[in-house]
Amino acid sequence: MLKDIKIVFIAYFADYITQASDLSKLFRDEGATVFTTSKKKNVIIRAYEIAKTLITEKNNFDVVVIQSHSYLNFLYTPFSLIISKFLNKKFIVMYLGGAAVKFFPSYKTFIKPVFKFADEIVVGSGYLENEFSKIGIKSNIIPAVINLDDWRFKKRHVFKPKILWLRALFPEYNPGMAIRVIKNLEELGVDAELTFVGNDRLRIEMEELSIQLNVKEKITIMGHVEPTKLQNIFDDHDIFINTTHVDNQPRSIIEAMACGLPVISTNVGGCPYVIDHGNTGFLVDDNDDVSMANYVDKIINDCLLYTSPSPRDKR
Repeated sequence: MLKDIKIVFIAYFADYITQASDLSKLFRDEGATVFTTSKKKNVIIRAYEIAKTLITEKNNFDVVVIQSHSYLNFLYTPFSLIISKFLNKKFIVMYLGGAAVKFFPSYKTFIKPVFKFADEIVVGSGYLENEFSKIGIKSNIIPAVINLDDWRFKKRHVFKPKILWLRALFPEYNPGMAIRVIKNLEELGVDAELTFVGNDRLRIEMEELSIQLNVKEKITIMGHVEPTKLQNIFDDHDIFINTTHVDNQPRSIIEAMACGLPVISTNVGGCPYVIDHGNTGFLVDDNDDVSMANYVDKIINDCLLYTSPSPRDKR
C-alpha cells in the first residue's frame, strides 16, 4: 500500500487514456492520495487550473508529476516547475515527447535549465534516454505501463485484411502512408479495409487522398472515440499499423498487442524498443508503405505462423 504518498499528476485528462491517467489510477488504487489536473483544452484555462490545484492543495501533496511533451505543450512544464519549487515540492518530469530528436537541439538553451531543476526525469525507452544524454541530462527509464485487466485478448486463427490505425490525424503521424498501404494491397490483390480512429484534423486531406488513389470506399474515418469503446474496435479488426514519422513509445501499439492484433510500425523513435522485429511485430523504414503492405500480406497469408500468444500466457 502507498497510503503515505501524496501526489499531483499534471496532464491532459479529458479525451483519451494516457500514461498519466493510468498511473494516477494505479496509485489511487494502492491507497495513495492523488490529485489530477486538468481536463480543460483551452491552454489559458488549463494553466489556471494547474496553478489553482497546486496552490489550493499545497498542504495535501508532496510530489508533482507532469506528463511532458515537445514544442508548445512543453510550456506547461516550466510553468508547473516554478510553482512547485516555490511551494517546496518535489518535481518529476515524465517526458513522452516523440519529437525530442528535433525539439531538443532546436530549443536546448531553453529546455536544459528546466530539466536541470527537476528532481527526476522519467522516460519510457532508450530512445529518449539517448536524446536526453545528448544535451547532458540524466534520465531514468521506466517503460510505459498498461493494465492488462482493462483489455481483452482476442485469439485470432485467421487474420482478415481489416486494418486499424489509432492516432490523431496529424502530419507527424503520417496518416497518408496508411492510405497508400491500402492502395498497395489492392495492387497485390488484397481487398483490405482501413479504419482511422483519433482526432480527425486532417480528415479532408485524407478523404482527398483516398479519392485520388481510388480507395475511398475502403477507408473509414471514425474521428475521436471514447476510451470505453476502443475494446470493441480492436476486436473488430485484425491488424494494427503505426505510420508515424516521430514517436516515443506509443501506448496504442501496446494496447493493440494486448488485444491480440499483430503490429506493423515504422522504425522510428522508441518504436524498436517496443517491437522486436520478426518476433513481436514488424518494423519498416519511415514512409515505406510498400514494405508495410507486404507485411500485411504476409500476415494474412501466414496466419498460423503469426497467431499472437496472449500476454496473459506469459505472466
